[in-house]
Amino acid sequence: MRKFESEPFENMLAHAGIGGWLGMEKSETIRRAAEFSGLNKRTIRRYINGETEPNPALVKLLKITAAGYIPQDGEWEGYRITPKGEMICPNGDKFTPKRLDALWLELSRKNYMEAKIRQLEKKIENLNSIGMQDRKNSLIKLANDLLSLAEESNISEVRRTA
Repeated sequence: MRKFESEPFENMLAHAGIGGWLGMEKSETIRRAAEFSGLNKRTIRRYINGETEPNPALVKLLKITAAGYIPQDGEWEGYRITPKGEMICPNGDKFTPKRLDALWLELSRKNYMEAKIRQLEKKIENLNSIGMQDRKNSLIKLANDLLSLAEESNISEVRRTA
């Protein structure tokens, strides 16, 4: 694996999400890099063309950006990543990649269960609207399935149908 610092400057920009992607005009890469770094477009062009070595401080900033630095403005203000890889929120909560994965899985599970509950509620509504007595057992079974799903997913608000 090549060291970040030994990559061509345009690749460093691409790794940092600034520009240099396949299909991006060179002028757009230069404009974005100049805006990011505060340097003149001519200087950036020289770095990209290999005419001069990039400023080491800029290379370090690109490396930090490519590694996932969290900008301290807008919605991300106050968030930070520790050397151990934990994300610290402004309120002090800590999130590891494993915890974020677990939260995502739990949210996916909750969304799935809520969709299933909506499907069962719709079936119950359809059966209720038909009003046929021979469907009573199906209706009771669906209602019990709905309540079981709610218990499994810890969803507190389940509308009971009469």
